[in-house]
Amino acid sequence: MNILDSITLQTVVYNNTVLSYLTALGVFVACWLAIAIIMHITRRLIMRLTAHLGNEIVADIILSERYMRPFFRFVPFYVIVYYLELPAIERFIDKLGIIILGICVVRSLLSVLKAFSRGYVKSKNVNPLIGHTINMVGMIVLCTLGVLFVLSNLGFNVNTLIAGLGIGGMAIALASQTLLADLFNYFTILIDQPFGIGDSISVGGVSGTVDKIGLKCTRVRAAGGELLVISNTDMTKSVLSNFQQMHKRRKTDLLGVSYNTAKATIAEIPSLLEAIVKAVPDTEFVRAHFAAFADSSLNFELVYYVLSADYGRYIMCAEQVNLSILDEFEKRGIGFAYPTQSIYIEKS
Repeated sequence: MNILDSITLQTVVYNNTVLSYLTALGVFVACWLAIAIIMHITRRLIMRLTAHLGNEIVADIILSERYMRPFFRFVPFYVIVYYLELPAIERFIDKLGIIILGICVVRSLLSVLKAFSRGYVKSKNVNPLIGHTINMVGMIVLCTLGVLFVLSNLGFNVNTLIAGLGIGGMAIALASQTLLADLFNYFTILIDQPFGIGDSISVGGVSGTVDKIGLKCTRVRAAGGELLVISNTDMTKSVLSNFQQMHKRRKTDLLGVSYNTAKATIAEIPSLLEAIVKAVPDTEFVRAHFAAFADSSLNFELVYYVLSADYGRYIMCAEQVNLSILDEFEKRGIGFAYPTQSIYIEKS
């Protein structure tokens, strides 16, 4: 019976004895159980560590190891295939392992990238679109590198592929320079943030409120209600005024007083203008001076700030100042000048 068992165990099937297959099966089960136990212990330790850290970003980075678990579970297949003499299956398992490893590494790195971008958006308090853009660009780069890694290890000539992509990329870039420029400027707008959605801006002689920032164009809603579509390249090339970033608005007025105003009254006008501006809420007086002798008037320059970025509030404050000037000048008999001409006729 023992001789029969021995003969049976030494029977060769596909270049391996039955005993080798049984040993390989035992090694496979042992490796599978060992990896399962190690992964379970590691998972529990990581959960405890992340709970004590209290940092969401670091926790996400540590938890990205979960994307490597499929590769670890695949390791026992490597062990038994290399233990046995199965050339065809060995090549298949080898290529499959490279593919699984590439996918797992790319997914883990993408998880780390998302954690970093989320932390950047929270810490800098920037537009969430920046985080999405970082993730999108990172995904393209990492997936491209992952595909090249897999193809290279599977035996493909990656250098030839890269050269072909380079020539094709140059042709596409030359054919779509404007589109690529707008796309790059889209990233510039998101990262540099010269304006955001809802901001009141003026660019290239047009004014309005930013309605949408697209990959190629930015849509601006004009004051008249019409929608203006401006390319991202034009938005970054032109001088842009962002009124939303203003904390106060400057107002400069030139007042012309008639020449027949008394000298004493003229000397009082700067202090009178100062008192008028300071009496209006949300204003900050800068200066008031007798500036120049004009052809038909004595010119006074009044400069003050309206302490609000809202244009409606700016106009209301300016109106209050103007009405107060009219009222005070009328009380004091100060007349505003207007263009006049005197004609002298000489008799012979």
